[in-house]
Amino acid sequence: ETLKRKLEQEGLFRQEHKKLIPAFARKVAVVTSDTGAAVRDIIKIIKERSPFTDILLYPCRVQGEGAAEEIAEAIRRVNERFPETDVLITGRGGGSMEELWAFNEEVVARSIFASEIPVISAVGHETDFTIADFAADRRAATPTEAAQMAVPDVNLIKQRLEKGKTDLRENLRQKMQLAELRMERSSPGEMRKALESRLDRAAINIEEQMRNLLFYCRNRLEVLNRKTEAYKTALETQNPAEIMERGYGLILNGEGNVVTGIADLSQGDSLAVLMKDGQADCTVNAVLKR
Repeated sequence: ETLKRKLEQEGLFRQEHKKLIPAFARKVAVVTSDTGAAVRDIIKIIKERSPFTDILLYPCRVQGEGAAEEIAEAIRRVNERFPETDVLITGRGGGSMEELWAFNEEVVARSIFASEIPVISAVGHETDFTIADFAADRRAATPTEAAQMAVPDVNLIKQRLEKGKTDLRENLRQKMQLAELRMERSSPGEMRKALESRLDRAAINIEEQMRNLLFYCRNRLEVLNRKTEAYKTALETQNPAEIMERGYGLILNGEGNVVTGIADLSQGDSLAVLMKDGQADCTVNAVLKR
């Protein structure tokens, strides 16, 4: 609870930092033990739902001494070596509080927060909550749910597309029937009148769009002209030649660098003073401070 309050105050759990999970993940990384039931469930669900998605298994220990550091390092390495990954799942199956404790460690929370890849946490069962869940971009109640969050169900999408195709065909058929019925009931004169009316409305709309476009272009040109004049005035004001016209000169030392103050001068230095109509070569006789 103390660590949770600390990280919460630092902003690691804020909603504005949460990254969106892509709708169609081409590559999913799984950071967990390669021997547990969780990884088998995740791989099985992803393959069933989205066969085109590549799965990167990055195994690490998920309990015991040093497990938190391994999890954090695995998340960092996936980001570093496989930046094209769309989603990263980290977690494990159920267990006691002690067995889940690696996901309550600060190093894991900070690695999740620092991940450029969106992270889904899937630790334990639905009633288990860890600090990793709060730091992750999405929290899954179980590893199975994490896999479902990571990839869409392609079969369901296919069904929706088929239904959409059927609905579209039916809609087009009804519209064609309605158009044929109108043509049958309309005389050539009525059809010509309706067509001319449509053409007139289209012409009026085009004229209005042209007026709006011209108005916009004129306004933009005026704004750009004002900006150009402002930049021109600023450049003329800063032009060294203009400054020299007012009686000022530019002082260069022997290396050709501009002298900005007496700190750059020593007695005996050779200087060049550039003025509006030429150059004067000088020698420093004395350096006097104000």
